[in-house]
Amino acid sequence: MHSYPKETVDQYAARWLELIDVGDYKAAYVQLHPQQKNMVSEEKFAQVMAVYRRNSGPHHNRKWVAGNVVNPPQSLLQDRPEFGAAFATDYLNSRGNDANEIVGVGQRDDGSWSVVEYSCGPCVR
Repeated sequence: MHSYPKETVDQYAARWLELIDVGDYKAAYVQLHPQQKNMVSEEKFAQVMAVYRRNSGPHHNRKWVAGNVVNPPQSLLQDRPEFGAAFATDYLNSRGNDANEIVGVGQRDDGSWSVVEYSCGPCVR
């Protein structure tokens, strides 16, 4: 049985998204799961996030809509559950009527939360 941090997955994910929103990609990168960092450099991560935000425009409203345990076959977390925090986010260029932004969250070896994956529908064009 796993012991989880006091901060909920949706709170952690929302706080991480705030870092992306204000362009603090360095702090957001620090929150990535170690195996995710092995796959992408800090510089490349910052470039991709900047493009995502340029494509979507600034967000006006973000609402948590769902959370669930997901264990995709390609999950980095092998023996631990991965949680998906889904948000309906209104951007300058699109409305978030449904979940259009998902943050995959899992635990590091020390038990703290980390970001395993990020998906933003309006950000990719």
